[in-house]
Amino acid sequence: MTTRAMKIGFGVSLTANLFLVGAIAGALYMQSQKSPPRQPMLLGRACAGAAGAPRGPFRQMLCDQLPTIRPVQQDSFQAKQQAMALMTAPTYDRAAIGALFDRARADDMKARAQVENAILDFAAPLAVDKRERLVEALRGNARRRMMMRRGMTAGD
Repeated sequence: MTTRAMKIGFGVSLTANLFLVGAIAGALYMQSQKSPPRQPMLLGRACAGAAGAPRGPFRQMLCDQLPTIRPVQQDSFQAKQQAMALMTAPTYDRAAIGALFDRARADDMKARAQVENAILDFAAPLAVDKRERLVEALRGNARRRMMMRRGMTAGD
């Protein structure tokens, strides 16, 4: 092997190792930047904050619904956790796991129905232009949530 070929091989090897070290350092950095696990509460974060903070009427209405929705969401979360625990048990009981997921799904639908009905009640007395603004805000919120989910699944 000539000296020139050895120099080229050394340069290629050095470059490849440099990229490998950079990739490992980047992965370690990204791992340290992971956010804490999300809370299972749908409205909890929206209503959290300063106790005396002024809220718009829509947000206030959602926060007023929280005491009735939170227990349903917590039951759903617990059912999902129990189902996951049963899935890792030595004996696999599909019927029990399915029943827990059914309960969680029913709870999720119940909470969603409560929120949607509250929105309908809120929108009923509004003028058409205010309902249009409400719909646009709800669409924008749905788009933001969808983009966040896509970002989270792409990064996982």
